[in-house]
Amino acid sequence: MSGRNLGWLFGVVMAGVFGLAISQSAPSAARDGDYEMARLVVDVLQEVRQRYVRELKPEEQRQFVEAMINGGLERLDPHSNYINPQDFKQFSRVSKGTFGGVGISLGVDMQKGGRLTVLSPIVGTPAYTAGILAGDIITKINGKVTEN
Repeated sequence: MSGRNLGWLFGVVMAGVFGLAISQSAPSAARDGDYEMARLVVDVLQEVRQRYVRELKPEEQRQFVEAMINGGLERLDPHSNYINPQDFKQFSRVSKGTFGGVGISLGVDMQKGGRLTVLSPIVGTPAYTAGILAGDIITKINGKVTEN
């Protein structure tokens, strides 16, 4: 291959690499949309700071933003919500640890004569490991009959 062709080939490869590097470093349309949405929240907060009848304390501003987030999540799914880091830490501290029992949710199935019935085993518990299934009927607990 001649030196001229090799030069052209090298130039084309370098232009391709340069173009690829530029396209990867440029912000994506999705990222631009994210920034636009974040800017909207910032703009609303700024309007509240400037026009609300009184000055909001920093914790009130945070509560306001969290309420905006939760309001949006509730419109998407009424069972979803945002938990701030402090509340999450408290929740984790309270829910950490062990619990007693075999690990099943129970109910009374009126279609089965009002018998004590497993609603669901909890994954990773003794009941789950033993193969207890939803719909199983509990007939005895510690040797005592569960009917009536």
